Amino acid sequence: GRDIIKQGLFINTTLGYKDMLYFDFAGRTDWASTLVGTGNENYFYPAVGLTGIVSEIFAMPEAVSFAKFRVSLNRVANEVQYDYITPSNSINSNLGIDRGNVAPGTDLKPEIITTKEFGANWRFLDDRIGFDFTYYNITSKDQFFRVDALAGSPYRYRVINIGEVNNKGVEIIVNGTPIFTSGFKWKTALNFSRNVNTVIKGDPNNPENFITTGASEGYLSRFNEGGSIGDVYTLSFMRDDQGRIMLDADGKPRRTGETPEFNDLNFRGNLNPAWSLGWTNSFDYKKWSLAFIINGKFGGLAVSKTEAMLDEAGVSQRTADDRDQGFTSINAVADDGSAVSQIDPELYYRTVGGRNGIMEAYVYSRTNVRLTQMSLSYNTKLTNLDLPVSFSIVGQNLLFLYKDAPFDPELTMSTNRNSQSLDNFNMPATRTMGVNIKISF
Repeated sequence: GRDIIKQGLFINTTLGYKDMLYFDFAGRTDWASTLVGTGNENYFYPAVGLTGIVSEIFAMPEAVSFAKFRVSLNRVANEVQYDYITPSNSINSNLGIDRGNVAPGTDLKPEIITTKEFGANWRFLDDRIGFDFTYYNITSKDQFFRVDALAGSPYRYRVINIGEVNNKGVEIIVNGTPIFTSGFKWKTALNFSRNVNTVIKGDPNNPENFITTGASEGYLSRFNEGGSIGDVYTLSFMRDDQGRIMLDADGKPRRTGETPEFNDLNFRGNLNPAWSLGWTNSFDYKKWSLAFIINGKFGGLAVSKTEAMLDEAGVSQRTADDRDQGFTSINAVADDGSAVSQIDPELYYRTVGGRNGIMEAYVYSRTNVRLTQMSLSYNTKLTNLDLPVSFSIVGQNLLFLYKDAPFDPELTMSTNRNSQSLDNFNMPATRTMGVNIKISF
């Protein structure tokens, strides 16, 4: 069956000293039914942490309202899903048996995630200004990935433990109350984050093997040892030493994979943003409140199969514009070595576009800045019952302030980690508006 049975023992304790030092320890050992038969069904993971309230330990300047440092080391374990060890079969609508296509993972181990974290929280001027800083280093060992089965196997896939993946980064929050009067209050906060992902150890059987996390014609999201999860590869233009696109004898752009010296798929970059920034504001004036959130993702890549197929069919705006002007601008070199700056639009887009086109032309920056949320509220009381009531108009995902890609690059094709920022006739992003009424009893 699909039921998962997990049994565990847990201990947790906190020791404090004069409200200034705190030591935390937790330990847990689990037995998971999904790992029965591997010899790894029992696993232990601890956590320790130390917090120091600096403003209680030392005499601080009057401007310092509160100061705290924290450091922690913890481990978390994840068991495999129900059908990774013992393949499951199912009965289809024709009363036939659909046999499982994943090879038994009899040597799988639980994923172990080790997190090292250091942080600080300081507040100043009677809490009018504050900042929260966190540095983390997270190492995931034995992550579960489904890959193609070995040659000769009766199964289509197998599940392996990937050796070691590391994520490290920082999160910084700066908040303040620039204006605080009896009639008006303005609160604001900036939230910065950056994460760097590195695959330290890949497929233990073959470190050169790529693990694919998303694929479509001319596009692959894959990684191997030394790379990063989210690395993207595409079919690309063949270029000469000057970076010009090479044309064949018929005047069509040439793509990688035509000759042995060009790899079929070329590395384009990583899908994940380099850093993120959020800005939150709230304004309170008498009974009225206005709040908004602006979020930005900076760096990273996005890929659009939609644009490629629209171009091949000649129904995109860019193909219409090029038809109107009679040419498509290009920095290319002809088969005879002569420079080419213009090309027939139909020839170009039917060669470059399409499901299996030169996807390099459809790689965009993932950078985007949007007004994520805005609300306007009126706070009053129900006259007869003297109960506080709030009336609000709220909007979500309202508009883009900046966007390079011709689609919302934060949309994904699935709820898992596969095919991030790949647009393949995805459902469009939605903007929502609503009215809230809140009564407090």
